[in-house]
Amino acid sequence: MARPAWHWLLGVLLAFALAVTMTACAESNNTEDSPGTVIGYAYSDTNGRGKRAELRIPDNTQALLTRKGSRYTSLESLIGKKVGVQSNTIGKTFAERLNAANGNPLIVVIFENLALQGNAVKNCQIDAAVNAKWPLLDYAKNNPGTKVTAQFRF
Repeated sequence: MARPAWHWLLGVLLAFALAVTMTACAESNNTEDSPGTVIGYAYSDTNGRGKRAELRIPDNTQALLTRKGSRYTSLESLIGKKVGVQSNTIGKTFAERLNAANGNPLIVVIFENLALQGNAVKNCQIDAAVNAKWPLLDYAKNNPGTKVTAQFRF
């Protein structure tokens, strides 16, 4: 029994959607500048111009944002200090688990977004912030009074 014509059309549309999505996601072939670990490549050929799209596992590395000149270079150096985390993030979960395992050594302050968290570091409302590595590196690049002093895996 032959398949209906719409099966073929559906397959073509799905393949096109996948190719467009993967091409849009692959802004760069330079893995040093992009978050995540490359796990494979997909290729598309449009009018003889081959494009490579990278398939990535997201990078869940966390980072520590402090003010420049700060002596805080690790989570251990922040015992008894105020550490900002963003609500509903891996950084918040990390800080909560660290506190649960070690008798609450950190005073955790929760922020709704990265901008509020970063501004609290700049304005000395908190001693440091824990969040995803890439947004904090970008924040520190755009806010000269801050720096990322440590990176760690959850």
